[in-house]
Amino acid sequence: MCQHLGFQKASNSLRRLLSEQGIEPEQCARFNLVSYGPIFPEIGKTGEQDHDEQMELHIPVRDRMAARERDLRDALADAGYSVLNVVRSKAKSDPDTWPDVLAAFSANFPKLKVGAASE
Repeated sequence: MCQHLGFQKASNSLRRLLSEQGIEPEQCARFNLVSYGPIFPEIGKTGEQDHDEQMELHIPVRDRMAARERDLRDALADAGYSVLNVVRSKAKSDPDTWPDVLAAFSANFPKLKVGAASE
């Protein structure tokens, strides 16, 4: 979390998004992090794999995760929550796992509709 609030341009996305809204992180009394998972098993690199082989395993999981992040971001915005970022993903939504993700986050975001469908 601290890395995302730091000053390195390559890794301070949360600081940048807050600042764009006129919020300086140093003025915040606290940050609440809400997470869910793990959703997928860790893909560990073996000594026999090169970088290209590792990416072949990583990219499909990354893309599936991006679709879930996009769907969650959109559901939060549709429910009336102020959401800082936009998740751009062309990956297909997963209606089989969406109810579990939605239920997990609706515990902390009660305006989320548990029956809401992902696109």
